Amino acid sequence: TRVAYAILRKSALAGLKTYAVTGSKLRQAASQAHSDTSGKARGILDASRLCQALLLDDVGKGSPTEAGDEMLFDLLDERRAKKRVTFWTANGNGEWIATRYKADRGPAIAVRLANLAGCYAKGTGRIFSEMTQPE
Repeated sequence: TRVAYAILRKSALAGLKTYAVTGSKLRQAASQAHSDTSGKARGILDASRLCQALLLDDVGKGSPTEAGDEMLFDLLDERRAKKRVTFWTANGNGEWIATRYKADRGPAIAVRLANLAGCYAKGTGRIFSEMTQPE
């Protein structure tokens, strides 16, 4: 986690708009987004979607919810499609992450997290084959 925060800080110093959120807080925000009149939950979700560099800390923590699982699945898809930098930490491997979500989403979430493991440099990374800047 400390290394991930250090990388996020370097991203901010390089001029990217950054945001960090724990897996539990993200799940909670997804569950509360429609009923939260303060807008705090929606702010967490929007910041997670729109920042140029996101740190998802402790992925898999917290209780699974339909809204939280669906939101994370969609968030990871969108960030990958928009080529936005996403760092993440977890206390277990892909199998453990998959079990922390409902059966219809868990394996897909674990695969999407694994697919985000790459970098923006020519000829490296498992997602992007050309040098690109995140949107």
